[in-house]
Amino acid sequence: MFTRIVNRPIAILMLSLAAALFGLLAYQQRPLSLMPPLSYPTLTVLTQYSGAAPEEVEIEITNELESRLSTLEGLSSIRSRSLSGLSEITLALRWGSSLDQSLQRVYERLDRVDLPKGVSAPQVLRYDPSLDPLLVLALSSTQEAKVNESDQRLRLAKLRRYALEVLSPILYQVDGVAAVKVTGGDQAEISVKVRHASLQRLGVSVADVSQALQNAQVNQAGGLLHTENGDILIRTLSEIKSLDALKNLVIKHVNKRSETVNGLATSEQQVNDGAWVTLSDIADVQETYAKRSSWVQLNQEPAIRVQIFRQSESDMVAVTQRIKDKLFTENISSKSTIKVPHPNGLNLAVISDQASFIERALSEVNRAIGLGGLLAILILYAFLASWRQTLIIAVAIPLSVILAFIPLELFQVSLNLMSLGGLALGVGMLVDNSVVVLESIYRHQELGLDIKKAAVKGAEEVGSAVFASTMTTIAVFAPVAFIEGFAGQIFRDLALTVVSALLASLLVALAIVPTLSAYLGKSSMKQEAKDHLNIPVPRLKPNQWPIWKVRWAQSTSVQEKMNSILVLPLYSLEGALSLCLASTLLLSLISFGLLKILLRPILLLIDLSLSLISKYTNSIYRKILVVYMASLKQSMKLPHLVIFTALSLSVFAYRLQSEVPRSLLPDMAQDLVIADLDFPVGTSLEGTQRRVQTWLKHFLKSPLVLRVDVMIGQDHSDEQPGERRGPHQARLSIKLTSAEHEAKIQSELRAFVNHEAGLSLHLSKPSLIQLNTPMRIVLKGQNLEQLKTEEKKLFDLLKTLPTLSDLRRSFGQGAPELKLQYDHAKLRYLGLDPLALAEQVKSQINGIQALELIWHGERLPLRLSADYAEQIQQQDLLTLPIKSNLSQKVYPLGSLVSFLPSEGPAEIRHVDGQRAAELSAQVSAFELDESAKQIAKVIEGFSIPSTIDIHLDGQEKEIRESGEELSMVLLISLFLVFVVMATQFESLRLPLLIMGSVPLALIGVSIGLWISKTPLSVVVFVGLITLGGLVVNNAIVFVDAIQRISFEQTNLSIEAILLNAGSQRLRPILMTTLTTLIALIPMLFGQGEGSELRAPLALTLLSGLSFSTLLVLFVIPALYQLFAARSMSSHV
Repeated sequence: MFTRIVNRPIAILMLSLAAALFGLLAYQQRPLSLMPPLSYPTLTVLTQYSGAAPEEVEIEITNELESRLSTLEGLSSIRSRSLSGLSEITLALRWGSSLDQSLQRVYERLDRVDLPKGVSAPQVLRYDPSLDPLLVLALSSTQEAKVNESDQRLRLAKLRRYALEVLSPILYQVDGVAAVKVTGGDQAEISVKVRHASLQRLGVSVADVSQALQNAQVNQAGGLLHTENGDILIRTLSEIKSLDALKNLVIKHVNKRSETVNGLATSEQQVNDGAWVTLSDIADVQETYAKRSSWVQLNQEPAIRVQIFRQSESDMVAVTQRIKDKLFTENISSKSTIKVPHPNGLNLAVISDQASFIERALSEVNRAIGLGGLLAILILYAFLASWRQTLIIAVAIPLSVILAFIPLELFQVSLNLMSLGGLALGVGMLVDNSVVVLESIYRHQELGLDIKKAAVKGAEEVGSAVFASTMTTIAVFAPVAFIEGFAGQIFRDLALTVVSALLASLLVALAIVPTLSAYLGKSSMKQEAKDHLNIPVPRLKPNQWPIWKVRWAQSTSVQEKMNSILVLPLYSLEGALSLCLASTLLLSLISFGLLKILLRPILLLIDLSLSLISKYTNSIYRKILVVYMASLKQSMKLPHLVIFTALSLSVFAYRLQSEVPRSLLPDMAQDLVIADLDFPVGTSLEGTQRRVQTWLKHFLKSPLVLRVDVMIGQDHSDEQPGERRGPHQARLSIKLTSAEHEAKIQSELRAFVNHEAGLSLHLSKPSLIQLNTPMRIVLKGQNLEQLKTEEKKLFDLLKTLPTLSDLRRSFGQGAPELKLQYDHAKLRYLGLDPLALAEQVKSQINGIQALELIWHGERLPLRLSADYAEQIQQQDLLTLPIKSNLSQKVYPLGSLVSFLPSEGPAEIRHVDGQRAAELSAQVSAFELDESAKQIAKVIEGFSIPSTIDIHLDGQEKEIRESGEELSMVLLISLFLVFVVMATQFESLRLPLLIMGSVPLALIGVSIGLWISKTPLSVVVFVGLITLGGLVVNNAIVFVDAIQRISFEQTNLSIEAILLNAGSQRLRPILMTTLTTLIALIPMLFGQGEGSELRAPLALTLLSGLSFSTLLVLFVIPALYQLFAARSMSSHV
C-alpha cells in the first residue's frame, strides 16, 4: 500500500488540495460561540391578566396552564412565576429537542385551555427571559446637556418614540432576535383631569366621561352602497384631531337646572334645562407627559435603554453581527456611522455586548493554536536538525487542522472554547503520528536505504503502531454519544474535534508524510544525479517536453538549472511558447538569486542559530540518553521497587485530590460588573434617583471605570417577561478598563453598601454561559405563609456562613395591599356590578387610558384621571363616589365594601408544579465544596414542618451529577482502549500491561491542581478523560518496539531487549511528548478573555502527560520484565 502511495505524488497532492479546500469552506461556515449549548432549549409562555393579584394569577392562569403543559413531550423541567397581572411559565426542554415541534405542541395544548374573561391570549416566546440581553444599546442626545425640565422631557419623549417606532421594528427584522425591550424616557400623552366638584354638581361620573370619549373616536365600516357605477364602501368616521375639539366634546345632556360652577367657562355660565355638558366644563385638558415609572442614565446624561434578546437556539455572535450590520457601518465610534434613519443629534452607543467577549476569547484561542504549532515545529527542528523533515511536519500540522473542519461541519459543531481547545490540544497530538512515521523513515535512511525505499519501509514498520495509538485515543471519546446532561453537552464538541483532528492526522501521517519524505527528503545518491546531467543535448525533435522535465528535476545547482532553461527551446517545436516559458523561469531564477544575495546575511544568521540550537539539543539528548540507559539498567535490577514506588505515588495523588476544591466551571472575569440595589420598599422613583447619584459620582471618579449606566424601575407599558422591577430598585452596570479590576470593584461595592441604611446589594455579571446559581436551596410546599416563614428562618441561619455572599430570598418583602371585600347582597340590591365597581375605583385612583388619539402623525394616549387622585389618602377611599348604572345614583365606596389591610406576595413561584421558595447565594469557586457541606449541615439541623420538602440545588447538584457521568465515561473509555489494544496485539496480557500507565497520569494532575490551587471542574475532568487516551500512546510505542525486537532478535535476553527498545524509542517519545506539551503552553499562560476556561485544561494535560511520560519510561519495562517476560512472543 505504501509503495503505491509513494509512487503517486501528483494524485496525493491533488487529493490533499481538494480536501484542504473543503476544509477551509467548512471553517468559514462554522458559527462562533463561547461554549457549546449548555442551556436547555427554552420556551416561555406569557399570559397577561390586567389588574389581577399574584394569587389570582396563580389560581386562574398558572395552575391551569401548568396542568396542560406538564405532559409536554421532551420536557425537562417547568418553572413559573405568578406576578401582578402576569403569568410567566418557563419550559426547559431536553437537549436535542426541536423548538419548532415543541412550539407547535404547546400551541395545541393552549388552544384547549378555557381561560377567564379579561385574560389575554397566551404568548409563546422562543427564549428564556431570565437570561441577560444579548446586546444593550443606549440612545442619548448630543445636544447641550444643560436644559430646563420641559426641554429635557421633550428630548426624552422624542428619543423614546424613535426607539419604539423606528428602531424596534428594524431590530425585529433581524433573524434570531426574540424580543426588544425599551426602558426609560418620557411618554407624551393627553391628560384629562376631571374636577370632582364639577362632577358632583352636574351629576356626571367618571364612567360617563370615559364612555363619551370612547364614542367620540369611531372608525369603522358602514356597509356597501350599490350603485350603477359599482359598489361604494361606506365608512363612519369620528375623530378628535385637536385639543379644542377635545375640550368641546359633549359628555352628557343635563335635564335639570344646576348651579353656576366656577371655572366651567371663560365667562360665568348657567347650565339650564336641556343644556349640554362639554369636557372643558368638568375637566382640565392639556398635553403633558405620563408619570415616570423608570429612569435610565448613561454616566451623567439621561438616556433610553434598548435591550435585545436572542432566540434560545440562535448563534450569539452571528445575531450580534447581523444587528450591528443593520445599525452601523464598520466604525461605530461616532454618530455619523449610524445606518438606520435617525434624527439629528442622536447618539446610539453599544453599552453591553456579549458577542465581543466571545470573539476576543476565541481570538486568544486561535493565537494559542498558532503559537503552539510554531513552538512544536521549533522543538522538532531542534531534534531533527533538518529543515526538510521539519518542513514536512510544518505542512502536516495545518493540513490536519484544516481537514478536521470537514467532519465538524457534518456534525454541526460550532467554533467555541471547547472545540478550539480540542484543536489546540490536537496541535501537539497531530504531530505525534507524523513524528513517529518520519523518525522511522529517517532511521532507515541513515541505515543506507534509498529515500523512496526508506519512506516505504519506515511507514510500513510503524504504521500498525500509529494506527493502534490513534484508535486508542479515539476510543476514549466514543462514550460521549451516551452522555446526557451538562457533562455531555460540554464534552461533545471537544470529543468530536479531537477525534476529527486525530483521524486527519492519521491520514496525513500514513499518506502525506511518506510521500513528502520521498520527494523532499535529501537523497544520498548525489553522484548518480550528476551523471544524468552529462546527457548530450538532443537534436530538434517534437514531443521532447517530458525529457526536459526530467533534466530540470535532476538539476541541483543554480548553474545547472540555468543551462536547462537555455536549452529549453531545443526540446520542443513550440518555440514561442518555450521561449516565453524560458524567459519567465529565467527572470524568476534571477529574482530569486538576487533576493537570496540580499537576504543571505539574515539567512546565515538564522541558519547559524538553528544549527546551534540543533547541536545543543542533540548534545542534551545524548546526555539524557546516557543517563536514561544507566537508570533503566539499574531499575531493571529492582522492578518490584519501581512498581511499588509508582503505586505509592498513585495512592498519594488520590489522597491529595480530595483536598482540591471543586466547581462546575471556572469563573470568568469580565470587564462589566452589574450591581442590583434594592432600597426599602416604598422608596419613590425620585428618591431612588437621588440616592443612586451618590454611587454614580463615586465610581465615575475611579480610574478603573470607563462608564456607568443606571436603570431604575420598569416601564408600565413593558409587557415583556422577566424580572419585575419596582421604583425602589436600581441596576448599575459598571464598565471597567480591564477585567483584571473586577474583584477590586466588587469589593468596593460591598464596602460602599455599608454606608446606606436599609439597602441590599446583589452583584452579578453578564451570563455568557447559562448556569445555575452556585448555591440554591429550594423549599416546596402548598402554604405560602408557611413557606415564607421557613424561608426567612433559613435565611437568618445561612447569612451567618462566611463562605456565602449576596444571599437572596425569592419572597423578600411583600407588597402592601388594601383588600376591598364586597358586600354582594348590597351590590345586587343597588344594581352594582362588582367588575364595574372595580373599574370605577381604578379609574379614580390611578386613572385609565381611555383611548389613543392620532395628532400630527403621532399616536398619543389619552389618560383620564381625577383631580384628587394624587392627594388621595387611605381614609379618603371611604367617600370615593361610585355610580350605579341601574339607578344612576352615586354611593360612597365605604358603604359598599369593607377594607382589610394586608401584605400580599410580590410573586408566587412554582418548581415542577409545586409552590416553592428559593434561597440563592454566590460562592467562590474555591469554596463551593465547603459551602455545600456547611449548608447541608445547616439543613440537617433545621427543624422544618413535614408539609415542606427541602433540597439543595444549583451548581453543586450539577457537579455531583456531572462527576458521576464523567466517572462512568472514564471507565468505559478505558475499557474501549483495552479492547482496541487487545485487538491490535492479539493479546490480553500486553494491553493490561500498557493500561498500567494510566494511573500514572493522575499523579501529575493531582500535584499540578494542588500546587496551582485550581478547582476540580468539568473542564479538568474532560482533560482527565483525554489523558486516558494520550498516556497509553507512549506505552504502545514502547511495547511495540519491545515486541518487534524480540521477534527480530530472538537470541537477546529480556534485559538487552528492553535496553534496545528504550534506546530506540526514547527519542520519538520525547519528541511527541514535548511537542504536545510545548503546544499547550500558550493555552496555560495565555491571558485575555476566556483564559480561565483554557488554562485548567492545559494544566491537566501538561502535568498529567509530563509526569506519566517520565514514569512510563521505567514502569513499562518493569511491568514487562515481571509479567510478560515468560511469553516473549506468545499470545494469551
